Amino acid sequence: MLLIRQAFDILHDEVFHDMTSDVGLLKSLELTLRLVASGLLFGALPCQSFGFMSCGTHGRDAATPYGNNFPFVLVGNLCAIRFAMLACIAMARGCFWMLENPGRTTIYHLPAIQLLLHPCLRPRTVRWILPQFVETLY
Repeated sequence: MLLIRQAFDILHDEVFHDMTSDVGLLKSLELTLRLVASGLLFGALPCQSFGFMSCGTHGRDAATPYGNNFPFVLVGNLCAIRFAMLACIAMARGCFWMLENPGRTTIYHLPAIQLLLHPCLRPRTVRWILPQFVETLY
């Protein structure tokens, strides 16, 4: 069995790995199209844009899923919507997807994420809920 992974992280390349740019979107699409059947698309969005601890700032809830009009909130929205598109493409190719976000996240209010969690798509969804508090072991 051949296992290959490909990282896509803005910390590695600020031009080609920026999910908010057109170039970054095209690069992420290229990598998604490289996934083989039963492959895994794993994503992690900016936690400060969806986490419970910053809900007073980002302003997300069921009534206002897109939150306040702050740059970090808009970036979170854009990344989440683009990840949802990539996850749909991955599922159409017979792959799975996983999206990391903190416990008590507000990401479930976004319509694009609700689409991904629809019951008809669950067979291709990997759900992994992080504990609310994680202790660091030294």
